[in-house]
This record gives sequence, structure tokens and C-alpha cells, in this order.
Amino acid sequence: MIKKLLKNFSFCSVLICVSHGLTAQEDNGVFSGKPQNQDSLFKARKALWLILSPEIAYVMSDGSSTGKALLDSSVYDAFNLRVGWQIPSPDTYSQLYRHQLLGVGFYYSTFHNKNFGKPMGLYGWFNIPFKNYDPQSRWRFGYYAAFGISFGFNPFDEATNPSNKYIGSRNNCYVAAFLNASYTLSPNWLLIGGAGFRHFSNSAFTLPNYGINMLPATISIAYRVNKVHIDTRHDTIPKFKPFFLANLLLSAGEKQYMIGGTRYVKNTLSAQGLYQFSYKFRAGLGADLFYAAGGQYRDSTPGKSKFSKQFSSGITINGEWVLRRGISVPLGIGFYLKRNEFNDENKKHYLRVGLRARFLKHYLAGITVKAHGGSSDVFEWHLGYQFHKDRNRYKRAIFF
Repeated sequence: MIKKLLKNFSFCSVLICVSHGLTAQEDNGVFSGKPQNQDSLFKARKALWLILSPEIAYVMSDGSSTGKALLDSSVYDAFNLRVGWQIPSPDTYSQLYRHQLLGVGFYYSTFHNKNFGKPMGLYGWFNIPFKNYDPQSRWRFGYYAAFGISFGFNPFDEATNPSNKYIGSRNNCYVAAFLNASYTLSPNWLLIGGAGFRHFSNSAFTLPNYGINMLPATISIAYRVNKVHIDTRHDTIPKFKPFFLANLLLSAGEKQYMIGGTRYVKNTLSAQGLYQFSYKFRAGLGADLFYAAGGQYRDSTPGKSKFSKQFSSGITINGEWVLRRGISVPLGIGFYLKRNEFNDENKKHYLRVGLRARFLKHYLAGITVKAHGGSSDVFEWHLGYQFHKDRNRYKRAIFF
């Protein structure tokens, strides 16, 4: 299982790192039959940062007396080690996001309690300042988010670890969001303080799955390893030319409906029509067709077909936050047209959030979390195809 998760993480990391490079090459005729010359590519050195972040956190209880007792007997501490790149002007998206940091990180923690284990994580992250760089000020304020995989948990086991009902699997999703403030100590050293939210969950892949939620606080030290001071001047960005696009997506995941029970496949076929109205945002409508294997075993209603017990459908309102031309954060709310409560479709609406990469101009890959309210339903690993005709011209730094 851990090898499978590491492969998935590596696959997504590679897509995220090279997606804008691949699309840039295709847009300039390397992969396509005809040169289109849409993008202006340039080579420039990126600033390379190394960040060490020790942390403490308040871990939230699941509300049960057993869960509270487990937390009371635990003491949490952790650290993060992150590597980040800062892309110079005149890169279009670097300017739009005020020369943000993008990178990968490693997380290590201990609860000093064998019932939790020693969770670790690998993740991708970004940090975006609220304001443009001001050389006259030592202070910068921003927001940070991370998404990845975690491992090293000691999960629930009815015989050997019955008190840990927070997590049912050794390997889980890692999600974090922070607000932070940085202070420039010297040209290559920063001191960063931050506070936020972190969540571990397997989205019902293995039950129980209350999840571990915490409110961490960190004091970080950041060092510019290659001492490259990037160009932060703001070039003229052309007015955005809006355009329509369509996504066709096929996703797969697995879900457990009862503790110790069989895992069943869940698939989704999605069609989305979107309108991108700015460099950063696109929105539109869509439709989902859901398949939940084993529905006939969870419902014994006479006269109801096997097809009806396994399939459901919904319509969606979708948005995408575009971080770079080939990287986006999909967001959505859906409303069931037909649902089966025995397949854990227990609300009339559902939510989605995730990470998506576009590569070779039209192909999509990513992961979304589908949830009902605050309860995760399934991880949707998806592949897809995007129909679009983007007439905008982008300035883009070659990643490698």
C-alpha cells in the first residue's frame, strides 16, 4: 500500500513540476504539427529556498470519551522540511501571484503515544503573499497550502489498538492551510511565523475514519540556498481574452462501508462546461454519473434493479482556481438527481476540492475529495481530456 501511495504521489509531483513546461513546448510547436507561438519562453535562474519549521499543535477530539482520553495521554510535536522555488519576472503567473513560492516538503511528527504511531508526510505546497514585494519593508504576509500523502500511523485495530478510532489506515491524505508572516533577517535569511489547520484522512478507504484535525503553530527559518535574488519588477500583462473550455473526466476510488468489511470500487464519469473569465479563475456547470460497486448487497429492496442500486447521478456548479497555466485547484458543489443512501449518498448535495494538472496541451490528471458536508465520501483519482482554444499569450519561465 505504501509503495502504491508513493507512486501516486511521485506521479502527481512530476505532473505538477513539468505540466507547464510540456504545455509550453507544445504551444510552441514541439509536440503539435503546426507552430502556434502562443507563449514567450525565457530562461532565468530561480531562487531556491530551504525552510525548516518546528511546530506545536492543538489536536481536536472526536467528541468521545475514549478519543479524549487518548489525546490526554499524548503530547504532540513535529517539524516540516520544505524546498521551494521562486520564479522571476516577467513570468505571467509569478507576477499575478506576487512571486509566490512553489515546492515540495517532508513532515515528521510524534504523539509520544504508540496508539497514534509516528505520522510522516510528503506533499506539494505553495505560499502566496498578500501584497507585491516592497524592498523598503522587512515584513511580508501571505497564505500557504499543502496537499500530499501521509504514512506511519498506527491505525485502529479491534484487538490491538481499539482506542484509536481517529484513523483506520496507516496511509492517509495530508491537507494543510496556514496564514503566515515573514521577517527578513538578512538578504538570504527569513524568520516566518504561521498558524493554521491540518487534516489527515483516508476518505473512508478504511474505517473508522473520523480523521485527525489539528490547529498548528510554527516558527520557521528560511535560507536562500543559491543566493539568487529574482527580478520582482512588474511587466505589462496583456488584457485576458476569455474563452470556453470543456472537461471530460473519468475517476476511480475505493470505499469501505463498515469496519472490517469489503472495499468496493466507486467510479465517476464527469462532463463539465467552463468559461475562463480571467487569468486566475474559470467557472461553469457539469453533470456526474456515479457507479458504486456492491450496491445490491447493501440494499435488499424487492423489485429494485441491480443497475438502480449501483448508479446515481447529479448536476454540478464548478469552479477552478488557476495557479499556473497547467495547474489548478478544482472546486465544486453538486446536487443529486438520483441518489442511494445505502451507498453513503446521505445528503442531497455533495462537495469537491482537489488538485489537477494539464499536460501535453489537452490531457488532465489529478485527485479530488468528494464529501457530504464534513464527511469524506471517496478520493477520486481522475484522468481526462480538456477541449479548449486559449488565445492568450503567456510569458513563462522554463522550469528546468
